[in-house]
Amino acid sequence: MSEKEFKVIHANVYDPKNNFFKSHKNDKSKCSIIMCNNSENCELFSVGTCMRNTILGFERCPFGKNSSTEGFTYRAKKYNGWIKEQKEKYKDIPFLKDPNRKMAIVGNYIYLPYAHITMNESIPFLAHGGFMRTGLPLLEKSLFNINTIINIISFTPIAMMGGAITSYHTEVMPVFVKHLSETYPELYFELIQKLPDLKVSENYDYIGREAVLSTLNKSFIHEYKYTSSNRVETWIWNGEYFTIKDYSSLGLPISGKIEETRLYPKEGAIYKVQNNNQVNENTEFVN
Repeated sequence: MSEKEFKVIHANVYDPKNNFFKSHKNDKSKCSIIMCNNSENCELFSVGTCMRNTILGFERCPFGKNSSTEGFTYRAKKYNGWIKEQKEKYKDIPFLKDPNRKMAIVGNYIYLPYAHITMNESIPFLAHGGFMRTGLPLLEKSLFNINTIINIISFTPIAMMGGAITSYHTEVMPVFVKHLSETYPELYFELIQKLPDLKVSENYDYIGREAVLSTLNKSFIHEYKYTSSNRVETWIWNGEYFTIKDYSSLGLPISGKIEETRLYPKEGAIYKVQNNNQVNENTEFVN
């Protein structure tokens, strides 16, 4: 694609003065952006994530590119003005999160973010992993079939100092098979016909996984526990909004208690599952 077809999909303005960690007086402000020419065909982008927004920058999606511009140190006169200018310039651009650790479609590829998987040299990933190599877990969609899946499952990665990496079969592959059952149920059914021992347990635990809120059950209770005390808040989800009764007005410009407080999540909001009863057969997980 031509250069003009790229568009900015992510922007982050770094302000050293507001950094969580202590910054040095010579640290400069910075604006980092990600441009992409395939965001409309990316399941990662659709849920607010991106392969190119990783801390170490290893997963370099071929449809995008990163760039950054340095500003000034906070001792410079132009410091505040430059930061304000960048924030205004990209005010309508979202901040994308790290990519989901679940298979997803990225253009004409399938993204397979599972530990050690790119060490399998018999599968044509865009880049293979190994000693001092991170790999790129993208595979052409047309090649993701039952034979490839069995190859992935039967593969045994070898550690740098020799010996099998046993966690690949005991920890990584059970997650891969579960994700397969959710994303490609036809391929999962074909897989367990050939390898019945891989069938996902009916007692699978969903607690801690993230899912699209609107696809969870329409009625459940969410408990929020304060880390600084034993206080627990109980929020009730009714399929449209969360409600809490007798909410404290602490910090609000009113006195006394509030009879009822409602939170209306935006479309596509993500929720971390607290209880297996919140999940149903139509729940869409993002990790």
